[in-house]
Amino acid sequence: MIRQTRKSRRAQRVRRHHAEQRRRSARTGAGTRAKTDHPLAEQRITAPSNLSVMESPKETIAFCNAVQRALGVYRALVSVDLSQVDRVSSDALLLMRATIEGCKRANGGAGAWRIAGNLPTSAEVTAKFKASGFFSGFTGVPADLPEPRGMIRFTSRRRVEAQLAGDLIEFAERHASLSRSVAKASKKNLVELMLNTHTHATPAKARRKLLWSASVYCEGGIAHFSFVDLGVGITNSAAPRGFLRGLGVDLPRFGEANLLAKTFEGKIGASSHKAGRGWGLTRMVTDAQDGSLPALRVLTSRVTGKVSSLEFEAFGERFRGTIYRWSSTEASS
Repeated sequence: MIRQTRKSRRAQRVRRHHAEQRRRSARTGAGTRAKTDHPLAEQRITAPSNLSVMESPKETIAFCNAVQRALGVYRALVSVDLSQVDRVSSDALLLMRATIEGCKRANGGAGAWRIAGNLPTSAEVTAKFKASGFFSGFTGVPADLPEPRGMIRFTSRRRVEAQLAGDLIEFAERHASLSRSVAKASKKNLVELMLNTHTHATPAKARRKLLWSASVYCEGGIAHFSFVDLGVGITNSAAPRGFLRGLGVDLPRFGEANLLAKTFEGKIGASSHKAGRGWGLTRMVTDAQDGSLPALRVLTSRVTGKVSSLEFEAFGERFRGTIYRWSSTEASS
């Protein structure tokens, strides 16, 4: 009888504790919502006319960086002005989606932030945004938009999943013209990029492995592949930094474009220090040069350029992460 009474009292204490926690959460939530409505909590950001990572890197990266910073403000209302956008590329759509997805996960889900704004003036550009899923949190999106000219498929995970790479290739084969060599190299390199993100791009102090994002956009018989990780960036990973320390020079003196070229050339060892690892970038150079990865370009940190020629240049705005883009034909570059 005494034991039963103790259990009953313990259960009552637990119920009272949980009830008090719910009351505290309700009070905190009310205060947070009040702060959200304050004018200072609203972040307004204007997008450039040409949203393209590879064509307008400085303006596009500056816009996406601003969105990422704004979404990092707890429960801020982020308002994006897209009215000036008259061109948007698939790599920019993937980067924007990856940025939002990463902030959602970091801030505890969709309820931790809000994003809204106005629409592009062009109905065709608006249709492309809508097809990407970017307008999922917007209101007032017209229902009678024209069909987008192309078809797009996205995927993102933390793990390395060859099946997802295969799904993107199959989608491209259904909606574009894809040679066997391009299909094979694209799948192989998508898996390699997933592995690089999982192994090298995640910051050392991160509690969880980094999220990677990939997409394929098909229009006019051409498939455009994009891959994004929001990690440390190629030139800021362990091996390139160790390479510079071994030479006794700093990054500004050596040059970030030069460091990126050396990394792709394979003159900088594997950052994992394991045999057979770290050579994915040199294989990408070979695939780009023999036409298996047509029009392959990369952007990381402050540099971007064409991989087949190893010609990289600085564009000014710093980007934390790495973006790759290639197509099913060199003519699309």
